[in-house]
Amino acid sequence: MQKGKPSSYQWLDALHILHGAGPSSLQLDVFHFKSMVASAARERLWELALSLQQEMLFRDLRPDASSYASLLHALRGSTAVELCKKVMNDMLSRRVTPNTAVFNAAILAASAWEQAISYYALVEDFSLKPDLVTLSSTMSACTRGSSWTLAVWLFQQAEMQHNMVTNNAALNAFSAGGHWQGALLVLDQMPGADAFSYVAVISACRSERQWQLALSLLENCPGNVVACSATIAVLEADGHWQFALALLEKMRRRGPTVAARRGSVGRSPRNETSAGNCCFECCN
Repeated sequence: MQKGKPSSYQWLDALHILHGAGPSSLQLDVFHFKSMVASAARERLWELALSLQQEMLFRDLRPDASSYASLLHALRGSTAVELCKKVMNDMLSRRVTPNTAVFNAAILAASAWEQAISYYALVEDFSLKPDLVTLSSTMSACTRGSSWTLAVWLFQQAEMQHNMVTNNAALNAFSAGGHWQGALLVLDQMPGADAFSYVAVISACRSERQWQLALSLLENCPGNVVACSATIAVLEADGHWQFALALLEKMRRRGPTVAARRGSVGRSPRNETSAGNCCFECCN
């Protein structure tokens, strides 16, 4: 499919090729169908991807694992919440052996955290090992489904070297549970952190009103609008509206940035004097 074309035209291109109405007289094989399914998946055209897969089967062509992975990627974020399960069942009934990419796509397309967990458990049943994408995607699904403790357990039990994505998934889980101690521990052990990391830990401070710690963390991503907003929420929760107004005024004057730097988070003094100095530096 040609780049830059609207989605509706991509539908027509694919259908014309299938029915011999296009300029090409190609004899279509599995490779052509796989390419079209992958193109539809990149554009999130799940109906087209599903139609192409069905046409492949109609022509007695056998989809392989990569074709099913592309179809599952197309289903990500679709309203057809049961299709992921149906696609996986169809693949297994046709004795197509899944690979890690298939399970990663299925987890991303899963409509509920229970479904994501079931696919995560199936990975080892097929003598495969979950990778960083498998882990982070499952953790994120659990966090979205209010099962943040399960996300943390998966993170702690995983036998792999964590990267920024899995670490941030853990931070988001701790943040969802308001567990600032666990979030801070993960942050301190990270070799590097970005603005998203600090925002997650700042947000975790809200439930137990750790406004001094939130201000200390904000020093590591000055001017970041999301971090400032998260800190303002923590300040408001503890009634420190003067500091919140000062941060709002600073955001108005300086404008947002996305910069973040790794600092001595968790090692700064957390007494009232330090917090006051931090707020003065952040707000002036």
